Amino acid sequence: METIDIRPDTHGTHLVGYIECDYQTLIDVFGEPNPEHCDGYKTDVEWRVAENSLSYPIAIYNWKNGKNYCGRFGLPVKDIKRWNIGGKNSSDVILIEQVLGQVTGFKSEVFVDGEWASNGVVWPDLISAEKAASDLYSRWTLTTDYRAVEVQEKPNRPTWDVWVAEHGLPPRSVSLANTAQILADKISASVHRKGETDGTR
Repeated sequence: METIDIRPDTHGTHLVGYIECDYQTLIDVFGEPNPEHCDGYKTDVEWRVAENSLSYPIAIYNWKNGKNYCGRFGLPVKDIKRWNIGGKNSSDVILIEQVLGQVTGFKSEVFVDGEWASNGVVWPDLISAEKAASDLYSRWTLTTDYRAVEVQEKPNRPTWDVWVAEHGLPPRSVSLANTAQILADKISASVHRKGETDGTR
């Protein structure tokens, strides 16, 4: 049975997700783990990263599956593949995945005609893709839902905020309701003109 991670953290962070990665790759990317960050009981190794770019560190650590907690039945750290991520929101997991090269981009999708559809734009982060998905949802007709998804594709746009600042918001599409009203107005005008013509005969 999987145990619940209730590891206290003075930075106000908590478990926000997991990554799959081998121990050596973590060392290659983040350097050796700091022994001072390990509690010596429920964890065996821990990295704290991104502290300079965020107001808090993102922690990468094992939890109750190593030698410290499980004794001779525990995994050697070099054999651990699944790591806990301590942070403040799920985007911290995505940040670590991006640093490790596990996620390269995000696409915006809308649900229409019973399936998910998207365009060729690949955003560099989840927030940008979510904003773009919301924008697509508001412009495309017959859409019933929207989402942002991870893709193994190279981003071809800057962030949403940078793109909008440089190019402005995409033009609004004419909704089906507006289209119907326009057609009704045209038909009414045509009938009115025909009536005027008939009355002059």
